[in-house]
Amino acid sequence: MFSSIKSSSSNTVRRLVGNRYFYTTVRCAAGRGRMGGRNQQVWDSSRGVVFAGQSRGFTPSLMRPTEAGERTTVERETFEKSVEEGGEVAEERVEVKVEKVETVGVTGEEGQEKAEDGEKKVEGGEKEEKREEEVLTPPHTPLDYKIPDDIFLAAKKAPEGSPKSYWSYQMYRGPQNLRPKVHYCTTQTVAERVIQRYFLNEPLLGFDLEWMADALPWHGARKNVSLIQIASPTRIALFHVALYPKSKPLATPLLKKILEDPKITKVGVWVMGDASKVQRYLKITPRGLFELSHLYKLVKYCESGEHSLINKKLVSLGKQAEEVLKLPLYKELDVRTSNWLQSLRLDQIIYSASDAYAGVQIYSMLNHQRLQLSPSPPLPHPAELKLPIELPDHTVLPPSTETDEIEMTPAEAVSDPKLTTTTTTTKKPRESSTFKKEKHPLVREADMWLAQYFVSHPQPANATSATAVMPSHLRAYYIWHHNPEQSIQDICALLRDPPLQVATVENYIFKAIKRAGVQYDKARVIEMLEAKRQAAAPGAKFFESEFLSKLKKEEEAAMEETVMEETRREDSVVV
Repeated sequence: MFSSIKSSSSNTVRRLVGNRYFYTTVRCAAGRGRMGGRNQQVWDSSRGVVFAGQSRGFTPSLMRPTEAGERTTVERETFEKSVEEGGEVAEERVEVKVEKVETVGVTGEEGQEKAEDGEKKVEGGEKEEKREEEVLTPPHTPLDYKIPDDIFLAAKKAPEGSPKSYWSYQMYRGPQNLRPKVHYCTTQTVAERVIQRYFLNEPLLGFDLEWMADALPWHGARKNVSLIQIASPTRIALFHVALYPKSKPLATPLLKKILEDPKITKVGVWVMGDASKVQRYLKITPRGLFELSHLYKLVKYCESGEHSLINKKLVSLGKQAEEVLKLPLYKELDVRTSNWLQSLRLDQIIYSASDAYAGVQIYSMLNHQRLQLSPSPPLPHPAELKLPIELPDHTVLPPSTETDEIEMTPAEAVSDPKLTTTTTTTKKPRESSTFKKEKHPLVREADMWLAQYFVSHPQPANATSATAVMPSHLRAYYIWHHNPEQSIQDICALLRDPPLQVATVENYIFKAIKRAGVQYDKARVIEMLEAKRQAAAPGAKFFESEFLSKLKKEEEAAMEETVMEETRREDSVVV
């Protein structure tokens, strides 16, 4: 859009709306990027934006000029010197400012002649303008940071699917026209300082995670908890755990403190799923978790009087944003499933910061709407307590509606890979005299993993029933592999009521190991196969005999190698 920002320049864009052309002239002021180096250079748009230490440039895909003038500021905090040397944190800024936007209306017949007063004329007169104004007014938020009318209007009028049409934290303005600030932290020390200064005493935080799409449980914390995002109404912090130095623990004391404090409400969608990852890989047990989907359903259906539709099925953040914030979230898969193990690009920063900030705004707006209802229903309980949602008359939902399945369309499932980690459904809850038993947490955890597995390991087109990896195989394998304290009989009961047969679950596990190539404990597999062989009826064919022989040979070879290694060590000892 900008030919150069070395000096004042202008550019004119022509748009056809109906039978009228509109010409938009954008004048840009000179800009300079202060990157903390010795050599100061004038920034040119053809170079893109490159943080210190990066060699590649890129064009920010979500930058949005507005009539009021837009300036995007992203702070990236790093250390130029070591802590021992008393170094200070350097803040890097990249600023682009649009000083003025002029819009001129031209009819198709008049060619390039200006319309009177340079204003658009809408057919239908005042009635049409009034109706449009009602639709294009930003929704009320009780927070101090709000979207100005002109910025919201520009987003609503932008072509659908264009970068300008998406909701972003960048749209908000607070007192004295302040904007929400983003702190991008790539070391434990910087993260602790940011939490201490800005987040330690915040009662409400948006909470979200990003991880690698191909992450498997044994890949470790950096792939499974790559980025942690928290947001207050005024600031957003991105803790890039994947880039933290290996010399210090990934779970910092203050991060642990705010996540485990039940007095600090952490809001998000699928918040219990994010919490389970933090608990497994960082040994942090988050408390004070709040599932936005529960409040969304409560407010929406209490207002309409459809209490039977209130349940704990999860609703994607994108759907909630469109209904509550009145703008869509950016949902391109190239950003959502991008590489979170490298320094973040600007579009990744904007996307991840917006997801966390959306949680704060949606919670505040929905809670405000809840308090306006008469009678006002109680606020849903913290998600980790697993208590039922209460209706306005303080009755609770029946157990049949207490489920954490996802309620979303197939299109939403594709655009939001995080929510494909659990079963998706668009069906209305069925009424039944027999309540469906809630899934055990280990089963839900297994479902989350196997959904991620199928995203990163799609089935071959020529797969048959004899070669395909089925969800039932992976589900049984996951519980068995990661929970050695659970016996096969225990797993049978977890997977179904009435329990599955022991032989069925064992076959599931063996098929997952052979067909999916997943990791496994050879000693445990040998023990299971030996027990299965001994339990077989006399004369019955043991189908896993070849596999058992192979494992035994590998185990014997490994033991022999261990003995030889110990012998070599003893021989090398000098007496």
